Amino acid sequence: MGGDVEEPQKEQIPFAEEWPVELTDEVVTPSADRMPLLPDRVEIAAVFAVCDPLERLAFQTLYETGLREVEFLQLSRQQLKDGFLEVAGRRVLIGEETLRGLHQLPEGLFGWETAELRKRLRARARQTGLIKRYDGIDRKLMPSMFRHACGVHLVENGMDIFALHVLLGHSSIYTTFRVAEMAVGACRESYERFHPLAKVPATPIKPKRDVRLRAPGEEKVGKAKPADLSRQDMVVLLAAAKDDRERLLSRLFYASAMRVGSASELCYLDIFYDERRVFLRSAKGDVDLYALIDQGTAEMLRMYQDREPVSVSVFDHLSTRQMNRLISDMGVRSGLQAIAEPLGRSVSPHCFRHAFATHCYEAGMGLADIQKLLGHSSLATTNDYIFQHFERHQAVYRASVERL
Repeated sequence: MGGDVEEPQKEQIPFAEEWPVELTDEVVTPSADRMPLLPDRVEIAAVFAVCDPLERLAFQTLYETGLREVEFLQLSRQQLKDGFLEVAGRRVLIGEETLRGLHQLPEGLFGWETAELRKRLRARARQTGLIKRYDGIDRKLMPSMFRHACGVHLVENGMDIFALHVLLGHSSIYTTFRVAEMAVGACRESYERFHPLAKVPATPIKPKRDVRLRAPGEEKVGKAKPADLSRQDMVVLLAAAKDDRERLLSRLFYASAMRVGSASELCYLDIFYDERRVFLRSAKGDVDLYALIDQGTAEMLRMYQDREPVSVSVFDHLSTRQMNRLISDMGVRSGLQAIAEPLGRSVSPHCFRHAFATHCYEAGMGLADIQKLLGHSSLATTNDYIFQHFERHQAVYRASVERL
């Protein structure tokens, strides 16, 4: 009997165990709910622009291959193949020019220890200013940054989840999905096409240091259901802002669909102006998320910023109650609260999340993109955020009937 011999199956590591390992030392308390701080492409390109060609080759190898730190440090010439690297039983793709550079190195390739690699990266980050994103917060700059950036940027450039799963060598497919969750840039085209703010320019505002406003009181806001605001209602509401802080806060809510808790904790270092995204650390459920913003909102945030991107709150740590009061007052001044109140609804920060979902849905954005941008794990939850209007269903029905 000459049957085929089955290869031994590798032990499958569940997502809840694998993801904290993927985070290495980037997060003080790694867990399945945490995400790393991911620099944008401009910042990574600045790291590559080093004078030392060996460092440049090392960083580019890490970025192009998505290798784990230990896999990179153990690389040898025997692993360099024709067009790929052979690492831990898998074929890892790499750029041709970078591969040629590796072939010119000695047998041990870089010959660095863990401490040496991390020391070189941090030194380069200090030169470029990237280190400022990490100082004083619960995130650390580690070589695994390149692995995460590789995965996210490949997804944003069109690579599917299964191909990425093989390339990065994850045990659990859910670990690969976690990487893809950070790739909100994949929704950028849809966002720019369907979000109502995408073509609305920035409103000129002054830096925060020039705005000396007294914080509102701690009045408790009722828990009425969010008001159903149309796109025209949103224009009216945004126009009711009485100062630069309210203009920026209300526009940011609508642009990003972030929750009031995330806005209260938002720091300058969480804003990535070039890629127009924000990092929402410990959002609802203590889960990290990334969100998109439009160009106008990004410009307003940059105008408002009055210092380097260190761990300083954008809105001076206004409490959620205070933010609720600001938006509630805007609802009263705009007249929208008077319309919503008899219906058992109210104008609050949460209205912006519902408006984001509803307006993007009505404009044609796919449900999967809306779900991702809202940070929902279930499409059923996303459904609850979309106000269903008869007029839209009527239009869709008529268009569909014509094709019967």
